[in-house]
Amino acid sequence: MSYTEYTTLPDYAFSSMGTDTQNRPLWSGDITPPAIGSTVRAKINSIGESTVLAYFVEDGWLGVKVMPHNPPQWYIDQNGKETASHTFGVEITYTNDPQPEQGEGSMVALRDVKKGDFVRRKEGAKTTYRKGDYDRTLKAYCLTDWEDNSRDIYVKADKLVHIGFTF
Repeated sequence: MSYTEYTTLPDYAFSSMGTDTQNRPLWSGDITPPAIGSTVRAKINSIGESTVLAYFVEDGWLGVKVMPHNPPQWYIDQNGKETASHTFGVEITYTNDPQPEQGEGSMVALRDVKKGDFVRRKEGAKTTYRKGDYDRTLKAYCLTDWEDNSRDIYVKADKLVHIGFTF
């Protein structure tokens, strides 16, 4: 296992491009890595808003070292309040990204929702999901938790879900 920390953004390649022939670290995010000092939202394990402190490369993957502003209690118990977290591109969003809010909407069959759209499993639910691909073996769509992208659930196509709520 290799780990190196950086105070400036190293040369990198987006992971969506596959392996990099120049042996640069891969960034798993959809857009450019955030600048040091900027505020991001660490979705992984609901860590929340955090300040970017540094960059790191671990086993060929580029990530950001962040300091949570108000981490969940489990994080404080496990790591201490002033301990930085290591996150990868797919695990963060920028603070100006839309966030779930309660609002109006309607119930529709999951099969009628576009891939990438946000849904909730029922009206008034707190957890928001993003619709993913259809899994033919499970005969269900993958829904990824908006706040914790390491948490997926699989839901049948005819299941009614809540859409159209305000973000």
